[in-house]
Amino acid sequence: MKWKHIRNIREITLPHNSRGWLSIDSTGGGSATGGVRFGQNVSPDEVRELSEEMTLKFSFLNLPIGGAKAGICCPSPVSPEEKKEIFLQFGKALSPLLREYSYLPGTDMGTMPEDIDQILKGAGLEPQKKDKEINSGYYTAISVFAALKAAASASGLELKNMRITVQGLGKVGIELIRLAAQNGLKLIAAATRKGCLHDAKGLDSEKLIALATQYGDDAVFHYNEIKPVSAEEILTINTDVLCPCAGSQPIHAGNVNQINARMVIPGCNAAASPDTEKRLFERGICYLPGFVCNSGGVLCYLLKSYGFDGQEPGDFLDCGIRHKTAKIFDLAKKTNISPADAARQIVYRHQQRFSLESDASGKLQQLLIRFRCCGIREIIYAPIWAVVQPALRGKDGRRRRIARKILFERLFRS
Repeated sequence: MKWKHIRNIREITLPHNSRGWLSIDSTGGGSATGGVRFGQNVSPDEVRELSEEMTLKFSFLNLPIGGAKAGICCPSPVSPEEKKEIFLQFGKALSPLLREYSYLPGTDMGTMPEDIDQILKGAGLEPQKKDKEINSGYYTAISVFAALKAAASASGLELKNMRITVQGLGKVGIELIRLAAQNGLKLIAAATRKGCLHDAKGLDSEKLIALATQYGDDAVFHYNEIKPVSAEEILTINTDVLCPCAGSQPIHAGNVNQINARMVIPGCNAAASPDTEKRLFERGICYLPGFVCNSGGVLCYLLKSYGFDGQEPGDFLDCGIRHKTAKIFDLAKKTNISPADAARQIVYRHQQRFSLESDASGKLQQLLIRFRCCGIREIIYAPIWAVVQPALRGKDGRRRRIARKILFERLFRS
């Protein structure tokens, strides 16, 4: 599969004073994958940055898949019919890329499966029915919580009664709060863009989930026992773990010195720039990049396509992300660098291999490249994977277990 960085962004004029962008950061086999973001403040810089994050996410998982992101800025409220028209025209404008499968869209902040259906309809394509069967927010939250558990273990912290604050009560934030409650963590603060609720004794997680499901960002005004404060205060609250789950770069140069958490485990993409990550590390705050923590959202589709069902995708993700995150902390300790830099070392090693293999003249050269970049493990498992991959969807239980073990090795141990 040919893999390469291309870093291309295009702008599209849309109805109702809206503008759209598609940023393709890299391609694998000629295509790139990434969600479509919709909101009043979406910008081309944000879309470009998020497409880069998608490349990092796939590379971290040892998947030579291209990273992309689309975004639509709609500055004023629109009716459901007007929103449909915007997505329809966006799909029409991207029709050549969509019809050739050069860009594969998915849901993101502000979009639902039916919005993606409208984009595909605009391009003259059939809806992607699988999007309606998978709660990607749930699987994203599983990977975030798995990374949290690994970070807590590396930091010597117990999960029981650990204080957690969650910024963003969307699809990921809600599921993360539910997982935290099930595992005995204490939710002491939660915020939407409208405000922040804080109670050092702990918020009622189930009540907050119900309110967020019913009222969205306005949920903070319906939790009657507590008066909300400004949304930005979520970042300054003393807590064990802060989980930003909304927006792009909620932590930046202007507020990084106000962060009052022992760990920052993002559920959103691009939660901080590399410079801000460095400052968090200097302050002794454990930070993991979003491409590590929230990779479950993209990986769940792959697992479903391989026949994983029921609790299997969640269990596989939980075990795998915990294992790979633990490797990050081991590498960081061994090389005396930050966990964020250690994660990027893993990414760049994989990207080097992807790029070199794309230019290799034959299988022998590919094997030498794999050995140089990833060691003997990749040499052993790559040919085995090619043989056992079809068994993932087969009925032979023994062969399927072997295939899943090899898949685990390739995604999480490399």
